Amino acid sequence: MILLFVKKILTAFLTLPGIIILMLGVLLFFLIRKGEKKLSVYLAVIMTVLYLFSTQLVSNCLTALIEQPGRQIEAYSGCDVIVVLGGGLIEDVIDLSGTEIPSAESQARILSAVRLYRNYPRPIIVTGGIASGKVPEALIMKKFLVELGVRDGDVIVESESRDTSDNAFLVNRIMMEKKYRKAALVTSSFHMRRASMLFRKNGVQFVPCPSLQNTRRPVFSLLSVLPEASPLRKSALAIKEILGILFYKITG
Repeated sequence: MILLFVKKILTAFLTLPGIIILMLGVLLFFLIRKGEKKLSVYLAVIMTVLYLFSTQLVSNCLTALIEQPGRQIEAYSGCDVIVVLGGGLIEDVIDLSGTEIPSAESQARILSAVRLYRNYPRPIIVTGGIASGKVPEALIMKKFLVELGVRDGDVIVESESRDTSDNAFLVNRIMMEKKYRKAALVTSSFHMRRASMLFRKNGVQFVPCPSLQNTRRPVFSLLSVLPEASPLRKSALAIKEILGILFYKITG
């Protein structure tokens, strides 16, 4: 057990971001010895913030502020359409059936949609346009859904949206045209709160179906306070969503 903890500690501080924190700590030590008080304070703040956001303990606390809990399958029995929000695309890679694949977030959303579809076969609206590349996200999402067993005719593509606000507006328009009443809204758990705000603003009736839940109940342990890249990414995503929520609350 002791050897395992030693291995975890060494790994944490010999890989990113731990090695950066360690280097900043060494620099801080020499600045303090040279009497550079003001610079030392700035560096200490930067190092502390980077360290805290890189720990599971802090990243889980931040993520818990925005994530929505999942629901049992029965909660979606009254939905007459499934809506899946795009979460990014990776282009110019070799895949089993092409050269584009959905991001990890999008793949988790697609999987949740397929699980819903197998229990309640409903039309699926995939929404996502061209964010930065050449291919609309929604087209690749449809391809993956069909490969996973969804009937081609059951997938409706919305490929003009550029952000979550567009997703909500354009999906609402499709639902009104098709006379759908209530959607099972599928997006990543950390994104669900902001997406819910925008879909409600556009008058969409929905039941949240969060995917890729990351939050674990914050429990203090040695491993929970070691710096790692994955918690740093989770912290960054949580901060982005919190800022997005505040922006939409302020702007209405």
